[in-house]
Amino acid sequence: MHQLAKRVFYAEYIKCLETKKPFYLSIPEDVVCKHCEQQYKFTCSHMINVDHDLTKYFDKIYLEKHHNGFIADVLLQSERNGILFVEFAVTHRCEEEKLNSGIRILEYTISEEFDINSIKAHKFRSNDYKIQLHNFRSRAQKQSIHNKNCKQLINVFLISNNQKAILHEIKANIDMKSQIRGNPPYVEVLGIKYGNKQAQTLLFIKKVREANFNKIPIKNCYLCKFHGINGVDNAVFCKLKKLPTPSNAAADCGKYSPMKSMEECVALDAKNEEAARKFKPRNMMRRRSSWSQNY
Repeated sequence: MHQLAKRVFYAEYIKCLETKKPFYLSIPEDVVCKHCEQQYKFTCSHMINVDHDLTKYFDKIYLEKHHNGFIADVLLQSERNGILFVEFAVTHRCEEEKLNSGIRILEYTISEEFDINSIKAHKFRSNDYKIQLHNFRSRAQKQSIHNKNCKQLINVFLISNNQKAILHEIKANIDMKSQIRGNPPYVEVLGIKYGNKQAQTLLFIKKVREANFNKIPIKNCYLCKFHGINGVDNAVFCKLKKLPTPSNAAADCGKYSPMKSMEECVALDAKNEEAARKFKPRNMMRRRSSWSQNY
């Protein structure tokens, strides 16, 4: 079986070289997608299978060739790309000394004659459990691999003309302008959406306060000195109304009173959290279903 495998590989590879047909090795590689780099200012990483035509890398082939004290079942070589050992394991795997030599090795396990069909098909897939790659270097590529099925979500922070704020989720595979209603005066792309609802709420609060202290027109309950701890489903508890309310209610509130510094905001947050630990009103939990789910 061992002799059959390496001689079939040798004959098929020679045939590919002579007829200029490919002999593929499919390798999973890290690819950095740059499709959203210009519009959204971020890239994302993906693992994709890349087909490499071995005949483009190695134009010489030898059976049972000696190299650096080792004997390869099949040795592929070129002046530009060096050496690749192709080893066929039937009764035993490559010895540790050969694997630790630093030489690139493609090891293919043969357990039955059917396994030779991959050789005749001129394609090895490295995700096949029968194939092991040793001493190969993975090089991250940067290219646009975006497609219409991309499910990446992006966070965009918006402030409208009426000074209300929203943390908006948009799809990376659709133009941003078509996903945003109206013409908001302030739009900030925050990058890939991550974290649970609590993390998203904290991000929203952070951006609201940053915008305010950067002199961007905004009114929000998270800036008001009368806001309490976050209510159920992220509503803000208003100490004046004694009720949870959407944070954008501040835009229409006659008693809105914004804090004057980030330090004041942080101090109020700590005070609210301390109060919440001491007092958990049961009637608030009973009213959960009727509370607003808006920030």
